[in-house]
Amino acid sequence: MKKLLPYLFLTLTNLVHCNLSWAAESSINLEAASKLSDLDKKIEKAIIDFNLPGLAIAVVADGQVIKTQGYGFRDLEKKFPVTENTQFSIGSSTKSFTSFLLGTLVDEGKLSWDTQVKHYLPDWVLQDEVASEYTNLTDMLSHRTGLARHEVIWLANPDLNIKTLMEKLPHLESNQEFRQSFIYNNHMYALAGHIAEKVTGRDWESLIQERILDKLNMDNTSLDYQAMTSSNNFALPYLEKNQVLVQTEFNKTLTDVMRPAGSINSSAKDMSKWLQLMVAGGIYDQKQLLQAQTLAKIQSPHTPITGFTNDAEKSPMHYGLGWFTRTYRGHYQVQHGGNIDGFTSAVFTYPNENIGIVVLTNKNASRIPHVLALDISEILLDLKPQNHLKQLTAHQQRMAQQQQSES
Repeated sequence: MKKLLPYLFLTLTNLVHCNLSWAAESSINLEAASKLSDLDKKIEKAIIDFNLPGLAIAVVADGQVIKTQGYGFRDLEKKFPVTENTQFSIGSSTKSFTSFLLGTLVDEGKLSWDTQVKHYLPDWVLQDEVASEYTNLTDMLSHRTGLARHEVIWLANPDLNIKTLMEKLPHLESNQEFRQSFIYNNHMYALAGHIAEKVTGRDWESLIQERILDKLNMDNTSLDYQAMTSSNNFALPYLEKNQVLVQTEFNKTLTDVMRPAGSINSSAKDMSKWLQLMVAGGIYDQKQLLQAQTLAKIQSPHTPITGFTNDAEKSPMHYGLGWFTRTYRGHYQVQHGGNIDGFTSAVFTYPNENIGIVVLTNKNASRIPHVLALDISEILLDLKPQNHLKQLTAHQQRMAQQQQSES
């Protein structure tokens, strides 16, 4: 019995410590959640004011999920409600998944951020000889190759494949000199995804599934619109015409080659897990899925977008690797939006504060996900609210009055 006493004491001590830790963590979560007590009313009003069909949010504070919820309808005609499990297309918010995937290959020594692309893709040729020679993965993922967007190539060619894209590259004009400035380019993410395929012998879809979705238990996330529409809970895409919401078609031009740039569909609940990973230095469920220094590289500024600003609360915007970065009112902000036919997304993280926010809507080119994410950010960061939604409402009212007076 005497021999057991030290172990009993240690066990009791551990139990007390665990209970105290759980209580402290629960207290923090409850405190953070209580800050959002008025959020539901704000969102319900925004749905009416901005004519949204549906919307879903996920919020992480102190690394813990404190809110996942749906609002409005995923199907207006049938009045099917949005829930935390409703899938939405997240558009270009997919790019951060592609950069994370490449980061895992960097950790394994299969890739290097600084190795020239031609080493991985022997047929790589750009019109700009310098860019053709020296472009590396960092250049591709931070949109600084100088290559113009040339979106019509994939938007008008639903059967586009990697062979055709590689053949077109030498004929595509650049808008800027290599590494001179930021030019957003979806083709570079398509090709970055192809590089991952080349060095692993696996397709992008399998790599995303195995290295991210399976590891995070994101079992309600799909990689093309066909898979999403085969699920039992997905949002229909809408756009607004003459102040009336009209159902539109799902995007069908994000073919296999273009999927790394914008094809992921997910729910608020699943995206909350992605947020947790992003704000925890690449750790999920006590497992290191990406080395902290690799994630830091991804979340760091690489290409300047905006120049000097006289706004003391916002630093110039940069692009990282699949993320926009800046300092927002004293807090380092890492975020990306997504726009694809009938859907808009916003994914915001504040890694230093362990805060993450996702806002999804099934309305084309809506400003609400970004604006709402800013309002939630200010609540959780204990900042004096600037009421971005109210500002947007006032702006909308002024525009309506102006149009009325002109008519």
